[in-house]
Amino acid sequence: MPIDTNLVNEALNKGTEGINTVSQQVNKINWSSPTWDLFIFVFFVALVFLFIFSLNRDKIFITILGVYIIIGLLNLAPILRDWYFKPDNIFFIWKIVLFLALAASFSALLGRVVSLQLRGGVVFLIILSIFQAGLLISLMLSFVPSDIVKYLSKFTQSVFLSDIGKLGWYILPILGVLFIRKRI
Repeated sequence: MPIDTNLVNEALNKGTEGINTVSQQVNKINWSSPTWDLFIFVFFVALVFLFIFSLNRDKIFITILGVYIIIGLLNLAPILRDWYFKPDNIFFIWKIVLFLALAASFSALLGRVVSLQLRGGVVFLIILSIFQAGLLISLMLSFVPSDIVKYLSKFTQSVFLSDIGKLGWYILPILGVLFIRKRI
């Protein structure tokens, strides 16, 4: 089956436009006066490198699974859901810490029970690391009250907190794992 070069060129142009938009936004950052946006960007990159160098594909999959299970449990338990997902200015840091502790604990428990042999190269490890870091940052920022979120740039808000941004970060790890599973 011949490859449609117009379709390939269009995809490459869209990808280039996306990369140019991101690079323009990064260039707008004032590196001499740190902001929360800069902190979030550095934290995102640090998480990606942490996942790449400390976890393998199996552990990233188990961590992703642990995060989704904790999200589900928090949404299903009414007493937890009402407290946990109610925005407030007092407890949002504790909610983030509790969420991360629960996700790490549950992932560690799953790691003892589940044994996988996922295949895929370094590219898949990098992709899953990016998706996992984006999911975690999106979830952590969703606990931050709106009167604090308003100080973030529109770019950060749209990437991590908009409806489409949240949906993307929720779905991308699943799609990444499914893609790796199909290659086994």
